Amino acid sequence: MNIRLQSLLNEAESRLAQAEQDRLAELVETFLATTGAEADFTPAELAYLRTLDAEPFEPASEDQVAAVFGRRA
Repeated sequence: MNIRLQSLLNEAESRLAQAEQDRLAELVETFLATTGAEADFTPAELAYLRTLDAEPFEPASEDQVAAVFGRRA
């Protein structure tokens, strides 16, 4: 760990209340989940993702959105 990161974590530990430390931990976990690892896709999976990415974006209608949230309620 570099000195700056260690210093910031030490400062957070000494200055922040437990609830704030928990929130900071959530932020770090989210950051690591989205940037901390390389993608681990097979060539076939990458090709499929590229195919999906090339498709035009069509937003869902209000009825479609309501249907999705209705199923989860």
